[in-house]
Amino acid sequence: MIERSRPTIKNCLLPLGLVGAVYLGSRLGKIIYDLSKHPRLNSVQHPSFVSSEKDEAFDELVRAEALILLNKNKRTGHINGREYVYEPPSEKYIQDWYWDRAHTAVIGSYLDPSLAKETLLTQAAIFDKLGSHGSQIVYFNHAGNLVERKLFNRLRGKEGVDQLTQIPLCGLALEIYVKKTGDWETVKQVLPLFDKHYQYIIDHRYVYKGVDLPVVIHPYESLDSLPSVDLMYQRKLNNKLLFGALAQGTLRKARQLNFDAKEITYAQEYSCFDVAFCAFCIRSYNSLAYLYEKLGNSEKAQYWQERADKSSIDLIGTCFDEENGYFYSRRANGKGELLKVDTAAGLLPLLNKFELHSDIPLLVIRRLLLYSNFLKDDYFIWTVFQNEKEFFQEEVDPLWRGPGCSIFEFYTGLGFMENGQTDLARKLWEGQQKRLVNRFKSGHPFPEFFRPDKTFNDPYMWGILSACNPADLYQN
Repeated sequence: MIERSRPTIKNCLLPLGLVGAVYLGSRLGKIIYDLSKHPRLNSVQHPSFVSSEKDEAFDELVRAEALILLNKNKRTGHINGREYVYEPPSEKYIQDWYWDRAHTAVIGSYLDPSLAKETLLTQAAIFDKLGSHGSQIVYFNHAGNLVERKLFNRLRGKEGVDQLTQIPLCGLALEIYVKKTGDWETVKQVLPLFDKHYQYIIDHRYVYKGVDLPVVIHPYESLDSLPSVDLMYQRKLNNKLLFGALAQGTLRKARQLNFDAKEITYAQEYSCFDVAFCAFCIRSYNSLAYLYEKLGNSEKAQYWQERADKSSIDLIGTCFDEENGYFYSRRANGKGELLKVDTAAGLLPLLNKFELHSDIPLLVIRRLLLYSNFLKDDYFIWTVFQNEKEFFQEEVDPLWRGPGCSIFEFYTGLGFMENGQTDLARKLWEGQQKRLVNRFKSGHPFPEFFRPDKTFNDPYMWGILSACNPADLYQN
């Protein structure tokens, strides 16, 4: 049975002064000087300027490169006879994916509001077409040649769609969109369908009475091959073929049980309280509450706020490890054990405020500072902390095993801001910008994964998150 006891958090082990005392160095400094010699920056027409103008020139260059990638990736498809726009994440993954669609909405909110709006309308149309359950693959799967499409459909289900989902990020994406654009008309148009989607998760993925957390029934529903999946499968998955075989076996069993999360859990199949999935889900409940409150619907706002509060308490009771002061995923059946692997996913609960447990963010940050080499590499967040035996410095495929990712940098920065760690958020952002400069010099600035000295699988759409400053959402 799942352990649900609410932890008694010990006194904070990290003095606030430790975070404030860490010194990153002058803002961009020598990097900006080096950029002045770079041919791509020299193409931006600014004759001679002070450092602040050089920052502006660099921002202009980043924006231009981001828009080039967004326009290159743009595709169209049809739902119910209407044309919709979507952005596959890269030429490697040519379909339209649920959580990548949400990242596109976030990125567009910063760089191209019209694209963000189109993306949110597409998401609403998909929810409407598919009954709001939020399948991870879009209905229009006409990308690739005929053989690719038939193979993809065979693996995923009819028309490339099955009852699996991915991390439910779209509610937060909608909040970010309206904060950046002020477009409440679009919010009014799509919010009812987004509401139904999250209600679907509550109705179909809450498998234990009294435990207000959703379960995932497949690793594809979260961060694929992050090492905590190894513990679920009780073996090493550093081999891509082995991971793929096990993942397909899990998908086949889920189909046999009609994707019923309760039946899957009780049958002792793959079922997990995934910390990344839960953290984004709860944050989106908060987003729905915020949006309904602004629209004057107090009843709906109260409903979603209560949902967020209850789920946040259960996230602490289920996934927070008092011994290590960190969040881990937990198996939802069997012995219900915590999957104790230090990964950046454990930072994502910081997306939610811990007003009643203010020491938790400090304990989580302490774990990050002490065990991930976070300070030694210019505030670089590894997907797997370097003290972990599952950490890989060299390239592996899949890559959730050691390099960094713009997803973790952006949403961790947002979590820092949400919990009042503005100085740490600023230093993380400055470190990101230094690495972004280096990526300009060595190749494309927006890869799928990267180390401080190397990039992997570029260009990749979610890499553009490195051009989006979370602090901008807190300016008003």
